[in-house]
Order: sequence, then C-alpha cells, then structure tokens
Amino acid sequence: MKNESETLAVAVFLKTQKRLYYLFPASTTNGKQLSAMFLLLDSVIRTYAETAFTLDFEGSEIEGVRRFYEGFGAVETPYYYFKRLNVKNLLSN
Repeated sequence: MKNESETLAVAVFLKTQKRLYYLFPASTTNGKQLSAMFLLLDSVIRTYAETAFTLDFEGSEIEGVRRFYEGFGAVETPYYYFKRLNVKNLLSN
C-alpha cells in the first residue's frame, strides 16, 4: 500500500493582478504514473475559472510539454520585447 500522504506533484504559481504564472512544476515517479500534475492543474483551473485571471503556462519548446499545455486549452501567444542598442559603444571598438 502506498503512503497516502506522499507528495506526488508540486508547482510554484506567481500571482499578479490579472495573471497566474505556472512555474517550476515537478512530479515524482509515482506522481507521473498517477497523472498527479493533471489533477493539480485541473484544481487550479477550476479555482480560477470564473475569475478574470489568465493562467500563463510560460510556454515550452519541448514537444511533450507543449502538448500537455495544449491539453488544458493553452494557446500560443508570442511575447515581443524591445531591445535598445547603444550604437556609440559599437562604433568605439
């Protein structure tokens, strides 16, 4: 018989005013076999389903992880950023 108080899956969530960021997920071997991360995320989604929060999976380039996120309805949304180059420093070398 398995220990009923065994930790199977954990994740860190960062909560801001309108977003819930899913960070640092981890599952034990037993947790993977029992799909514990699915249950953990399902619970979080149910908790925030009727709120204005957006669950941000932070994406992944790993195919299996991407499929896992898509299984919860995740939609790829690219993030753009602006990088300013200091041309003076480039020319002074």
